[in-house]
Amino acid sequence: MSYQEQNDKIDATIASTMRVKNFMGDRNEEIKYDSDFEMNCIVLGKHSNRPVKDCSTKEYFSLIKYCNKQNKDAR
Repeated sequence: MSYQEQNDKIDATIASTMRVKNFMGDRNEEIKYDSDFEMNCIVLGKHSNRPVKDCSTKEYFSLIKYCNKQNKDAR
């Protein structure tokens, strides 16, 4: 199994276990979620050699862990 196939399988597994919150009637929560995601992509983009939105779920969360570790080590 190739690396990409493994990532796709992991992404599908994660997606199948997620419980999406119903945003009906609470547009502010959806806007906040979208805004937070966009901000994360900007910050994480400084630590990635490709667009963050092209990352797999596993790569996205690995970047978050990496950035958190870098910030912790810098203190």
